Amino acid sequence: MGFTIPAMFSAGFITALFYFLLVGFNFTTISAYQKSTQSLASVLLPKVRQQAETSCDFSHQAINELSTKVQSMRTLSSRIKQIDDAPSDEVKQYREQMEQVYKEVLVLLQFGDRLHQQQSGIVEGVQIIEAAIERLDSCGWDEDEIREALDVIEQKTRVESNKSPHDEGSVTFF
Repeated sequence: MGFTIPAMFSAGFITALFYFLLVGFNFTTISAYQKSTQSLASVLLPKVRQQAETSCDFSHQAINELSTKVQSMRTLSSRIKQIDDAPSDEVKQYREQMEQVYKEVLVLLQFGDRLHQQQSGIVEGVQIIEAAIERLDSCGWDEDEIREALDVIEQKTRVESNKSPHDEGSVTFF
């Protein structure tokens, strides 16, 4: 019982083959992770971040305008209370102004609801990215599929750039 050259050659060949398969599998896995990480860092997360920044900017604008409207309502309310024996036209004018400010506040509140929908879309987008990362080992990384899903969410929740809450439309009463 000895070792022959063909047996040693076969054992070496099998070991080398096993080693190359192991290294090749490791390289493929690292490559998929590198691709997904690069895609997240350069494409997908900046897209979600931009949506969040836009939503925050619109929220800030709506809050500022809502604060201004509440202050206007307060001023009008105090003026109406100060009028004792004033002509009815002046009281009517203040009431009309008060009603107009009330309608504007309702528009701002509806705009706030729109922003809530947009922020929910951002959460949904992050969930899609998280699910894609979890499926990375079994399904691979498909940036186009994820980008398409994010585009659908963006279309559903889009608030046009350079629009104020007043440009978004009239108030819908429920």
